[in-house]
Amino acid sequence: MILVFWSLKCKTSYNFECAKYIFCNQQSIDTILQPQWRSWICPIAYGPCFLQYCAFFCLTYLFNFVLGCLLNRLLAQGVDELAAWIVGECAELEYEVKEQRKFRNYVKKEMTRLKNEKIKMECCLDQADEHIRHLESNLEFLRYEVCEVRGEMLRAQNIQSQVAAELRSQEFAQALVALEEKRKELALELSEEKASRMDSSTSSCPS
Repeated sequence: MILVFWSLKCKTSYNFECAKYIFCNQQSIDTILQPQWRSWICPIAYGPCFLQYCAFFCLTYLFNFVLGCLLNRLLAQGVDELAAWIVGECAELEYEVKEQRKFRNYVKKEMTRLKNEKIKMECCLDQADEHIRHLESNLEFLRYEVCEVRGEMLRAQNIQSQVAAELRSQEFAQALVALEEKRKELALELSEEKASRMDSSTSSCPS
């Protein structure tokens, strides 16, 4: 748009300079006009100077008026389209900002929830570690108790074996004593029988 206005300004100033030069110097229009403008002014190029000036002035302003109307129409349409585009972009940006705010709030809530869950998990892990340490201490105590029980069982087995050996030895001694008593009883019986036999033999012999 800036280039279009600059070109119109240049052409308008050039046209005024041409008309002023023709009116003041009474020269032909061919000596001042550029080649691209001669085809427009050819029908009135060789008339009187006043008619040439009027025709050139009218054509210049008619061209500028038509071009200005077209530019105004284009600018108005462009401004409307630009305004509609800006309004649409603003609405889209507002929607995106709202969505980003919602997402940011959601992310904050999720971060808070995750932090709370992390704290809870850390507490649970600490409790689990403490429980594991307690179980390990109980396991060590149970191992010590098992070792003590095994030692007691071994000592009990040794005592039991000793008692069994003593019982066997006592039973053997008692059996020996019983046999000795029986032997004495048998010897006594034998001696009594011998004595009775000797008495009977002496009594049966004649005097």
